[in-house]
Amino acid sequence: MADVRSGFRSEGPGDPPLGSPGRPMSGAPAMQEGAVDTRPPAAPRDRGGAWWLASGAGFAALVGVMTLPPLMAVLVTAGAALLALGALGIALTRGSLGIGHAVAGLVTAVVGLLLVATSAALPRLGIDAEILGDDGGDLGPVLPWSEPTVEPIPSPAPVGEPVALRPADVQASATADPSRDGAGDLVTFVPWNVADGDPETTWRVPGDGVGQYLELTFDVPVYVDSIAVVPGYAKVDPTDGTDRFRQNRRVSSAVFHFSGGEELQVSYADAPQWQTVTARVATEQVVMEITSTTSGERDFTAVADVEVTGWVLG
Repeated sequence: MADVRSGFRSEGPGDPPLGSPGRPMSGAPAMQEGAVDTRPPAAPRDRGGAWWLASGAGFAALVGVMTLPPLMAVLVTAGAALLALGALGIALTRGSLGIGHAVAGLVTAVVGLLLVATSAALPRLGIDAEILGDDGGDLGPVLPWSEPTVEPIPSPAPVGEPVALRPADVQASATADPSRDGAGDLVTFVPWNVADGDPETTWRVPGDGVGQYLELTFDVPVYVDSIAVVPGYAKVDPTDGTDRFRQNRRVSSAVFHFSGGEELQVSYADAPQWQTVTARVATEQVVMEITSTTSGERDFTAVADVEVTGWVLG
């Protein structure tokens, strides 16, 4: 029966249910029973969780670069980049709104990889080097020549002017055999030569000298103010004019060890002169360990003098 007042047909006892094929919902085209539905399927909803995973992985990799070991950081950032790249491909294929998340994840992962690569490359731009000798033989690792540099060890200093502190004994890890000068005279290279104040006498060892050391021992505790070194054989032979400084290797860097466990890293210029660094530490022993040398015409390393200045404490 039709309801004339409302304009809507009321549901009668024999009418099919509302929304069935014989009786569609208002506004929907009627579909006869048995007909094929040709309407396009509704597009699936785009769930955003997967896209957040791509961008989140990129940012997590970027944080990992600053906290993880280099190899682990490379693996994490590479994995995040691959994940973001895959997500970007899917998003482009589907025309999804997740493209922005995928691009953000890919960009942050690539930035992380660049940071890891930069941090690995910077140490290679330092002063590490290897110099070959005049005869083409490998004379071992050395450092470039530079002015002496040192960070002083803080400690309260005694009052008064520092004086030269003469050691009671000087020992060495090794010593080269005696030789003869241009006049045929015998020349020795004993450790005590570094404490005689004469740069034309020297202590000398075979080879590049790395790891070799001089040990100056005092009979009473002393407070060291500074240490002066002539880092080579500072002598010109009076007979034949041979420059012994250039003929032998020279010390370009060393580390000083003291009784209390303190250490002092020092680098030296390639010059046959006194080169002084500040120490400021109480000790009973000063050990000079060679850490690098220059090349030379002969494969020997020499130190002409080591002078310690400071105050006697005992």
